[in-house]
This record gives sequence, structure tokens and C-alpha cells, in this order.
Amino acid sequence: MSSETVTAHAWLAATLQGDATLQSLTGSRIYRNQADEGAPTPYVVWSYQGGHHVQGVGTARIMADLVFQVKAIGLVKQDAAALRAIADQLDAVLQGASGSTAAGAVYACVGEQPVDYEETDSGIRYWHLGALYRLIARGA
Repeated sequence: MSSETVTAHAWLAATLQGDATLQSLTGSRIYRNQADEGAPTPYVVWSYQGGHHVQGVGTARIMADLVFQVKAIGLVKQDAAALRAIADQLDAVLQGASGSTAAGAVYACVGEQPVDYEETDSGIRYWHLGALYRLIARGA
């Protein structure tokens, strides 16, 4: 069973893109792995960071314990207030959440570590604000 990451990606897409507040805060700019080139800020990006399989008796895999980074990205000065609101909403939507999609089920989602850093690209300063979330998932 290696479809747990597919399950987690599908669940994150449905959960994040299905939240009306996040949609209004981001203008529906919610992406897997990276934003579309030239996408206006602020926006949300989630990406797989790592994890491991949870083994049962013998060689049976039961589920996977996965870590995803989910964050808002925007311009340091212009988007600061919006980024805080988006990061708060991300946590409100994800912390303690669970659910299923056609790809499988996410049994739990728990924030484990804040993400807060700046980077400069072509002279433009971007702020990344969000968290690392642990998802317990099982493929269909």
C-alpha cells in the first residue's frame, strides 16, 4: 500500500479548497506543491514533507503517518495582515480534522510545528506562515 500520500493530497485539496473562508481570503489560490507561475499573493501551498508506514502484525501495513507543510505565502509588507488571517484559518480548518475521499481516509490531522520564515526572490521579500501537520492516512 503506497497510496496514502495520494489519499492525503486528495483530502487536503478537498478540505482546503472546500472552505469558504479560505477561498475568500486567498481568492481561491490554493495549490499543491507550488503556486502557478505569476500567481498573485497571498496564496496557500501544501506539500508532503515525509512520513512512515505503520505496520501491523507480520508484514501488513495498516496506514501511514505523514507530515505535510501547509502555509500561506505573501509579500512581507503588503500581505502581512492577510497572511496572519489565512494561517489562523488554515489551523482552524485542519487542527483535529479528519475525513475521507474516494482515495481513502485521513483519520487525524494535528498541527505539530509552526512554519514562519522569509525569503527573497528577485529582490522581492516573501513571508511563509503556517505549520507542519501530521496526518494519519489509509488508502482506499
